[in-house]
Amino acid sequence: MVWHAHEMIYGFTAAVIGGFLLTAVPNWTKARPIRAWPLMVLFSLWLVGRLVMHCGSLLPWGIVAALDMVFLPAVGLSLLPAVIRGSSVRNYVFFVILAFMTLLNGFIHVGMQGYVLWLDAHQALRAALFLICLMITIFGGRVVPMFTRNALKVSEVDVVMRVHPLLEKASLGSVFILVVFALIGQAESAWMGWLALMVGALHLFRLFGWHGHRTLRMPIVWVLHAGYGWIAFGFLAYGLALLVEPSFILVALHILTIGGIGTMTLAMMSRVSLGHTGHKLQAAKAVVAAYALLQVAVLVRIAGGLGWLDYTHAIALSGMLWSTTFALFSAVYLPILLRPRADGPAD
Repeated sequence: MVWHAHEMIYGFTAAVIGGFLLTAVPNWTKARPIRAWPLMVLFSLWLVGRLVMHCGSLLPWGIVAALDMVFLPAVGLSLLPAVIRGSSVRNYVFFVILAFMTLLNGFIHVGMQGYVLWLDAHQALRAALFLICLMITIFGGRVVPMFTRNALKVSEVDVVMRVHPLLEKASLGSVFILVVFALIGQAESAWMGWLALMVGALHLFRLFGWHGHRTLRMPIVWVLHAGYGWIAFGFLAYGLALLVEPSFILVALHILTIGGIGTMTLAMMSRVSLGHTGHKLQAAKAVVAAYALLQVAVLVRIAGGLGWLDYTHAIALSGMLWSTTFALFSAVYLPILLRPRADGPAD
C-alpha cells in the first residue's frame, strides 16, 4: 500500500507538478522555458527514480532513496532563478511546497525500512497529499475562474466572478492549517476532522462563485470545476470519516486523489496542450469521453470502499477506467505534441 501511494504521489503527481511548473514559470516571469538537454536531464532524473522504485531490492535503500528524491529539488532549482529575477514573490510558495514534499519523501523511505522519525511512512504520505491539495487550491483559484470567464466571454455570456477577499484568505489559510496538522502527526485527530469539514465547506463556497453551472456545454471548462469540486468533497468526506467512521478514510483519500488530482491533471493537460500548440480550445470527443470515464472511476472507487460493490472488483474496474482515461488522452494529444505548432513557431 505504501509503495502504491508513494508512486502515485512521487511518480505520477510529481511528474504533473514538474510539468505544470515548467510550463507556468515562463508565463509568470517571461523567462525562456527550459528545453533541449536540460529538459532531458530532468526527465531522466524522474525516470531513474521510477526505475529504482521498481527494482529497489537490488540496490542499497539509501541509493534508492537518493535517486528517487532528486527530481523535485532539480525542478525547483532549475526554475527558482527565473522566479527570483522576475520578482514573482507570490509564487515562492510552490518552491516551499517542493522542499517539504522532498523532506516527506525522505521520511517515507526511512519509514519503509522500519525506522520512524517524527512521522511514519503513512503519515508522511498523508502530509504530502495535503501539500498537493494546497498547491491545487492555490493555482486553481487563479486559473479556474479566469478560464471560465474567458470561455463564457467567447460565448457572449458576461459574468462577474465573485471573489471575496475574506473567503479567499479563509479557504487557503484553512488548507495551510490542515497541512500543518498533518506535518505534526495529527492527520487523524478529531480536531483534524472538524478542520477538514470546514475546509471542504469553504472550498465549495469558493467554487460556487465561479459560475461552473454555465459551462455544462463546454467540457474543457466544466472538467476544471469537477476537479476542484472533488477536492472540496474529498475534504468533507475526510472530515466525516474521522468523526463518524474511520474505516472510510481510504474512500476520502481516493476522492482527493482519483477525483481531485486526477481530474485537475487531465483538465489542465488537455487545455494547456491545446493552447501551447496553437490549437482551438475545444476538447475532442475522445477527450470528453476520457473526462467522463474518470468521473466514473471515482464513483466506482467510492462504491467499492463503501461496500456497495465488491471491493476487489471495484478497485480493478476503477484502475482500468483510470488507465483508459489517460490512454485516450495520449492517443489524442501525442500526435499534437509531436507536431509543430498549428499556428506557426512560437516567439
